[in-house]
Amino acid sequence: MTVFLRNCISVIFASLALFAALLAIVFILGAFSGITQDTIQNARAISKSFSFASGFVERFKSEHGRLPYENEFSEWAKTQSGGVHGVQNMEIMYFQQHFPPEVIKKFGSPPINSYIIEYWRGEWFEYYASWVDASTLELDVKKLYFLGLPPFIVSLALFVLSVLFGVIARYIWL
Repeated sequence: MTVFLRNCISVIFASLALFAALLAIVFILGAFSGITQDTIQNARAISKSFSFASGFVERFKSEHGRLPYENEFSEWAKTQSGGVHGVQNMEIMYFQQHFPPEVIKKFGSPPINSYIIEYWRGEWFEYYASWVDASTLELDVKKLYFLGLPPFIVSLALFVLSVLFGVIARYIWL
């Protein structure tokens, strides 16, 4: 193998070592930032609001023999407190042809008199599906981690990989 080719391969491995080290730093900083815990905390607040809103809908249905109209739900929601993730920021959907396909895919076909409560999270919608009494919220912190592993484990693995790539780069360079 020529010296030039060996040096090129060495530079590639050195670049991989640097990239892995930078990723390790990003994962460590992400762990200390608390973003994942904030996401879970917000999801729990939204989940409470979904429960509160669906409780209203079910009480209304038992008292009036029908689901509340959208404007009735909105009027009730406006009178409630709950902060950023409260019911005042939620909407209700009744028409199955307007139900989001991802909700149908996740929870199956809804029976008659089903409804969805929708909440805009700022980047995507979260949904509560009445027919399964479940939502699209992710409350398992492990599912928010890369490969389901805590950031410290991923950072450690990336650091080890970085050292390994660095040793290989140095070995090839010689």
